[in-house]
Amino acid sequence: AQTAIGRKQWDTAQKAIRQAQSVQPRSAYEDYKINELQLYVYLQQGRNADAAKLLEQQMASGQMPAGERTQRSKTLAQLYFRANNYGKAIQVANDYLKAVPGDREMQMMVAQGYYQQKNYKGAIAAAQKLAGGGQPSEDILQLILRSNYELGDKAGTAKALEQTLTVLEQKGP
Repeated sequence: AQTAIGRKQWDTAQKAIRQAQSVQPRSAYEDYKINELQLYVYLQQGRNADAAKLLEQQMASGQMPAGERTQRSKTLAQLYFRANNYGKAIQVANDYLKAVPGDREMQMMVAQGYYQQKNYKGAIAAAQKLAGGGQPSEDILQLILRSNYELGDKAGTAKALEQTLTVLEQKGP
């Protein structure tokens, strides 16, 4: 499987992985290592939902080194988001943010996840939290603007539009 992966022969790698999975008996550690290869193949194939499911199993297996869990939970949230499973993405991202509260990328993903679920109030709250009371960035303002527009909140839309124009003016031509 590793040789096929090195050659980017994903179908051949899949066959070798299935063959390794059929060998009995296997230890929990051997299952973990086989699944790591499978996870890599899924990632390379863009099979985000399958990769997320397998990564979640890997994290629950008890075999994953403790030092990898936090970073792997970020990856898991990203996989769920790319698989359009916004509820799980938000859940995992919020758990990750308890350990790494300053990760702006994940905070923005939470806000975008709420927006994708049409939870516009949640999107606004998450985006405003991300702004942290300071001048929000253009991407945050765009999310707040779109969310207020979807809610039919004219005052909120006008305020976000005004803030967006201020940010754009500060950038210059």
